[in-house]
Amino acid sequence: MEAALLAGKPVWCEWPVGTGGETTRRLVRMARERNATTATGLQGRFTPAVAYARHLLEDGYAGRVLSAHVYAEYDAFGENIAVASSAQEENNAHILISGGGHILDTLTFLAGEVREVTGTLSYQRDSGYALDLKRRVTMTAPDQFAAQGRLESGALFVAHVLGAAPHGSPFRLHIAGTKGQLSLETDGMPQIAPVTLKGARGPNEPQVMPSRPRSCRPPPNSCTGPRWRWHPPTPHCLTTCPAEPPHCRTSSTHSRCTACSTPSKQPHAPEPARR
Repeated sequence: MEAALLAGKPVWCEWPVGTGGETTRRLVRMARERNATTATGLQGRFTPAVAYARHLLEDGYAGRVLSAHVYAEYDAFGENIAVASSAQEENNAHILISGGGHILDTLTFLAGEVREVTGTLSYQRDSGYALDLKRRVTMTAPDQFAAQGRLESGALFVAHVLGAAPHGSPFRLHIAGTKGQLSLETDGMPQIAPVTLKGARGPNEPQVMPSRPRSCRPPPNSCTGPRWRWHPPTPHCLTTCPAEPPHCRTSSTHSRCTACSTPSKQPHAPEPARR
């Protein structure tokens, strides 16, 4: 990453950006000094179900958020270790920083940023089998963590991420508000596996809420930050379209998308309503 920044290139880096706070701050300074375009790979927030849940919360589906709870399991930081370097705490590639970082980002993307937090780390494994080296290695990194605290909105949150699960990887995130609740569930990592979204308002039982995978990708600079909103794909937008409604559209006078020239599935389809 440092070499790319020095060369003046745009940089996309998987989470975490650096091996520690000092390294990360140095890379951030380098990027700012060069006015570089950068991005960090926290893909969980762009999972269709997660994006739709954010849309619902912003529209008041659950009312004022009262609490958020997330539980996740990984099997890559226990008896079998995916990468040997993650077994050493000083490398900052363990469950709190790596897998846990993705989980916590999804939580805060939906429920808001953290104001107060307390937590604890667990060190119950002293060795593991490194799959990349094909031998056992000493383990000094934590195998799980638990945290609780208060969000900026005043809502409470609880997070428990286990890295030493024998099988892995169930994930469940539950948000409760004054008017309703939303739950996200998957048997894998939410940034990779399909996620099921369930919702309920008032005393009703939770029901699965269909959130179709986006058939269009968002245009540049449109899918990050608090202003981004999820838009359901429109029938005329093909899977090859590099834009997303309302940016990807046809009109009464166009049979192709005016943003990317992709042929319409429904020639002369009406322009979708804007939010």
